Amino acid sequence: MKKELEHAVNITQRAQRNYDLTKNIPDDDLKTLINVAINSPSKQNETHFKLKVFTDKKIIEKIHETTKRFALFTEKYVDKMFKDDEKKGFLSNDKYNVTNSQILANVVFVYCKDEDNLRGGTHRFAKKDGASKLVLDTLLEQKSYSMGISTGQLTLSAAMLGYRTGICSAFEGDKLQEIISSDTEPKLIVGIGYNNENMDRRLHPTLKNKDVPEAYRNGDDESNWRFPSFEKNIKVTID
Repeated sequence: MKKELEHAVNITQRAQRNYDLTKNIPDDDLKTLINVAINSPSKQNETHFKLKVFTDKKIIEKIHETTKRFALFTEKYVDKMFKDDEKKGFLSNDKYNVTNSQILANVVFVYCKDEDNLRGGTHRFAKKDGASKLVLDTLLEQKSYSMGISTGQLTLSAAMLGYRTGICSAFEGDKLQEIISSDTEPKLIVGIGYNNENMDRRLHPTLKNKDVPEAYRNGDDESNWRFPSFEKNIKVTID
């Protein structure tokens, strides 16, 4: 079991950028994954999100189209690439964005906002008119915790069942909300599916190098564009 957990963690740490879409996830596996996602821990078992699950390829393709937010840039050009506008929000140069194909998967889970059965004192006050920034931020924090815990359990369980995964938080929210017919704001997308044995996991399945600015191409014009890969270094102390 320890080796299985370590293997699953190693898989989920790296996003799968392409999937074998010729296959379908069995219903019993899908039911298990949904059960894992909706029964994850939350503060006093409050309901902090709604879950919308999609297996229809056409809908998943439309969801994927909303994710053209993966930015191509270097530290040198970060100020030219992005703009933090108080009224319009955080903006990026669309010319240097590509879609995030980690959710062009066999099944897609979309986490949407919800504030059902709030029990905590600060959470109840957050629903009152004139609520302070403190209580509003506290509720937002707890909702974020709940979605994070759920997606963590979901992706780990998916990996233990033999699937690959990817998590995306950068997308056009209004368009996505319309596509999935949600009455609340979507916050996270999780893609789950079969490993594509015929393609390196980092290759974009539909984007060619000729489709991105020349400075960011990493192969022949007609070859698939490759996503970068990053490392992290988390410090741990044991007392």
